[in-house]
Amino acid sequence: MENNIITLYKSKIDNIRIQLPYLNSKKRELTIPEIFEKENNENFISTYLAYILNPTKNGIGRYPLESIINYFIPEFDTSILNWGEVEIYREVQLDENSRIDITILFPGELFIGIENKIRSTEHFQQTIRYSDKIATIHKKCTILCILLNQTGDNPQSPNFKTLTYKQLYNLLSDIKIDFMKNLKKGVIFHDFLTYIKEVLLTMNDKFELSKKTELYIKSLDLFKDLRESFKEEEQKIIYLTRDMSENIFGNNFSYDWRKNYQQIYKQSWIQNKLFVHYEFWITGDSLFDSKKIQFMIDVEGNLKNIFFDNFEKFYPKYANFIAQKSIVYRPKHRKVALAFKEYEVFKNINSQNDIDIQEELNNLIQLVHDDFIFFSSLIDKCIPASK
Repeated sequence: MENNIITLYKSKIDNIRIQLPYLNSKKRELTIPEIFEKENNENFISTYLAYILNPTKNGIGRYPLESIINYFIPEFDTSILNWGEVEIYREVQLDENSRIDITILFPGELFIGIENKIRSTEHFQQTIRYSDKIATIHKKCTILCILLNQTGDNPQSPNFKTLTYKQLYNLLSDIKIDFMKNLKKGVIFHDFLTYIKEVLLTMNDKFELSKKTELYIKSLDLFKDLRESFKEEEQKIIYLTRDMSENIFGNNFSYDWRKNYQQIYKQSWIQNKLFVHYEFWITGDSLFDSKKIQFMIDVEGNLKNIFFDNFEKFYPKYANFIAQKSIVYRPKHRKVALAFKEYEVFKNINSQNDIDIQEELNNLIQLVHDDFIFFSSLIDKCIPASK
């Protein structure tokens, strides 16, 4: 019966393996807003857009801003504008209760106000209040007020024009970028376009699972059963490492084997306010998932600094020997450790090979022993005399 189940599972796994190369496995690179977890943050995106539209900072010049002007007021002569003296601000206070996201001012010629909405809608009479204030403040300018959003919702004020992110993407994507002239600025501009296309424009799309996720869901029962079988035997594997450690390190040591860590030590290394020990970090996942296990010498207790000071007297003599074994002395990531090393295990596991657990673990523990056993006599010498 068990052989029949194994045969069935092997067949299913082989079928999964055959499908995987043909499924879309391309992972999209995160955009800058996603890296900072600000992809839905209106303030962050408004600041990003203000940079993209600023001809004095964006490295691309006037073309992003000019494309918006030409789109909404094609009759306006942009040649009269002094592009080097444009004033672009964020969160401009129009009155006590009103702040518009982006203002762009060419003094005496043109004012542009942009209210940005991401996954939100206009507040009650928001654009009406903004329009009235802007008309009062910038009487001498041609005025262009824009409500930027994803869905194309119309502003409440007839003096505001709607710009969707899809329209903005089309306007900006027509701009030709000379990456050789300014690579960094070009990459930032391209990142903003990518953010619009792959984040904002997909928010309202019907959510569909990837083919890989579909395959995973359909195979969950298989994976769950295999995982449960593995968890049942995981502890047996951990105990196997204990038996092998006892055989290799010998009867002079004591052994404390836990689920997530394992300790080897001499009874003489346990003093009042001091505990020195070898320590494995072995789990089923570390052995077969990350395929790395960690081994160290830990020094715990209030007297650890005295122990470390004692060991420093011996360290110069053995420094090269320790380095040659790729052992990290006094690792920064673990302040209670005297020495640390990470080992790779089961590197050559694949679908074609049988797994020889005992041989692999035995070789691992023997290697650890050979690397670290010389510390044992030094530890004996560095233990403070008990009072």
